Amino acid sequence: MTPACQQLDDAFQELQRQLEGTLSASEWNEVRAFLDVGEYGVALETLAFIVTEEQKTIPSKAFDLIVHLARLMGIDDSVITDALRVSVRERDAPQG
Repeated sequence: MTPACQQLDDAFQELQRQLEGTLSASEWNEVRAFLDVGEYGVALETLAFIVTEEQKTIPSKAFDLIVHLARLMGIDDSVITDALRVSVRERDAPQG
């Protein structure tokens, strides 16, 4: 695995930790299927689609990591994040 791919894989693993309990196992499997074949951009788009379509709420740290991932991949982060902004929990708000 190249260092760039390893960095992306590590970031996705951290994102999965941050979103634990937010996405179901089958939703993560859908994202993971793209990661396993190196389709990081499609994996990120799929994740964003799941969050927005299922109207899930994500922590602000996860949103920040999604922005970071998009930038690492050279994706215009607004393509991914504009729809996700409404899904972000307020910073420092208790999870519930």
